[in-house]
Amino acid sequence: MSIRKKILGITAVLTCGVNVLCSSAIIFNAGAEVYNELTYTKIDENNDGTYDYAEISDCDESAIAVEIPAVIDGLPVTSIGKEAFRSCTGLKSVIIPNGVKSIMSFAFYKCSGLESITLPDSVTSIDGGAFRECTSLKSVSIPEGVTNIPGTIFYGCTSLSSVSIPDSVESIEYTAFSDTALINSQTGVKYVDTWVIACDENVISAEIKEGTRGIVDFAFYEHKNLESVSIPDGVMYIGNSAFKGCEGIKSVSIPGSVRNIKDYSFYGCQSLNDITILNPECVIGLPNSFSYTICNGFNQSTNSNYYNGMIYGYENSTAQAYADKYNCKYLSINEYGVIGDANNDKKVTAVDAALIFSEFKKVYNGGEGTFTAEQLGRCDLNGDGKITAIDASKVFSIYKENYRRG
Repeated sequence: MSIRKKILGITAVLTCGVNVLCSSAIIFNAGAEVYNELTYTKIDENNDGTYDYAEISDCDESAIAVEIPAVIDGLPVTSIGKEAFRSCTGLKSVIIPNGVKSIMSFAFYKCSGLESITLPDSVTSIDGGAFRECTSLKSVSIPEGVTNIPGTIFYGCTSLSSVSIPDSVESIEYTAFSDTALINSQTGVKYVDTWVIACDENVISAEIKEGTRGIVDFAFYEHKNLESVSIPDGVMYIGNSAFKGCEGIKSVSIPGSVRNIKDYSFYGCQSLNDITILNPECVIGLPNSFSYTICNGFNQSTNSNYYNGMIYGYENSTAQAYADKYNCKYLSINEYGVIGDANNDKKVTAVDAALIFSEFKKVYNGGEGTFTAEQLGRCDLNGDGKITAIDASKVFSIYKENYRRG
């Protein structure tokens, strides 16, 4: 074992001892012990005097092939600690046993000779930088159960050409796959497995392929030439700042499969006139005093951002709550289109109120109604199956409210 790693281990033990004296709530770690080329630490997670599991904390830098045992000294191995294998440049292969739950930050950082690694299904957490600069690593399968792929996890893995990402993954952070060899480009949109990772700057219209599960943070960041994007059903996640600064985008429809629109996703989209959010329970990143998730302008006099386009969504949805809270224009939709839109132009104006009132008068005076079933579905606001003066009044109120919001 290197002198550097010995010093780190001694420092960690001394620090832990001080922490135990200062706080009875701290997790108690035993001194580091050796198993073959590995160093491990026994962890008393509950601080009840009984060790609960073992964590791999170090490895001899001369190791070439390592098989981590499932049990050491009668304790299950459940964690690979921070920087445990750091700079083990001769290490070519590692087998991690089923039972290991977490791989901590920079665990295999700069293991430049590492060609293969087997991650068991028990792993549910992998921290940032875990495999950073493993320049010989060619392929990895992320275990089912991992929900987040953190930033820099595979940064600088220049030989990495294949990664399998399971359905359990809900987000991939910026720089997770920077400087790798596995990006697959289709019509200018770049993918890692089923996730959009980036886009060529000269793309004008981006059509994301079917089967895509998510759009990574900053994927289309400041692509000023981009004018339109088609997002298919099945996409679950739109990352932080994914379309930030896309000044040419005019309209976006977010499918019902999308569960999360992260902070600043559509910030600084100067031409954005309308955005439709079809999942009524979609989590939308909330704006703060400096930035909006949906934003197309900045007011110099008030030093604040704004969105003066239209937001479309279902009644009582998170989209409506967002619009109400931040004073954005909003129109509710149903299966027939925009509620209250008599002439089907995706707007609700005084003209629609007049058309609805005219239809009501025809029927009230014994005449034959002329509205189609679709018009009736959009304009029967109180749900009584017919067009009345009440519907016209409600539509006019919608128009006035959005007029007030600018």
